[in-house]
Amino acid sequence: MESMVAIVIVMIVFSMSSIVILNITSSGMSREKQNAYMLVKSLRNETILNHRYIDETVESNELIIEKTILDYGNSDALKILLIGAFKGKKKLFESREIILIDKKP
Repeated sequence: MESMVAIVIVMIVFSMSSIVILNITSSGMSREKQNAYMLVKSLRNETILNHRYIDETVESNELIIEKTILDYGNSDALKILLIGAFKGKKKLFESREIILIDKKP
C-alpha cells in the first residue's frame, strides 16, 4: 500500500514538472524573435548614427522590417522612431522610441 502511494505521488510530481517545463520552453524567445530583435536594434542604431530619418521598409531573409518616423507633439526636433519586424502579417518585435533630431550636420 505504501509503495502504491509513493508511486502515485511520484507520478503527480513528474506530470506537474513536465507541464512547468513545457510552459517555460514555449514562452521563451524563439530564434525567429531573437533575429527580429537584432535586426530592429541594428536598424535603429544605423538610423541614429547616419541621421537617416526617413520611412523605410527593409526585407531580410523572410522578415520585413518597417521603419516609420512620426511627429511628437508640436516639436520639430522631437520625433518618434517606430521600427517593427514582421513575418507575413505576424508582428515579431516592435521598438518605439522618442528621438531628438539635431538639425546641425
